[in-house]
Amino acid sequence: MSTTLENIVRGQMVAYLVGRVITCPVTGAVLDARTCVTFIDADGDPAYVVSPEAWEAIKTNAKARVYFEGTRGFTLPEN
Repeated sequence: MSTTLENIVRGQMVAYLVGRVITCPVTGAVLDARTCVTFIDADGDPAYVVSPEAWEAIKTNAKARVYFEGTRGFTLPEN
């Protein structure tokens, strides 16, 4: 279970990632920090963000999942 401070820091990290890329690298849609899907790195920190539509495409594509999980080392969301 995370503390309130951890939740605030994670939220700020996601906002930073969204502000850094602005558009989804997969679909080109403008990202929203409230609705984007966040991939987690090996340390458990937010590392990569995509739009919900991109996540729908990635989670059903085995090759894309292998790329993000194996090659990039991200933990993908369960939903």
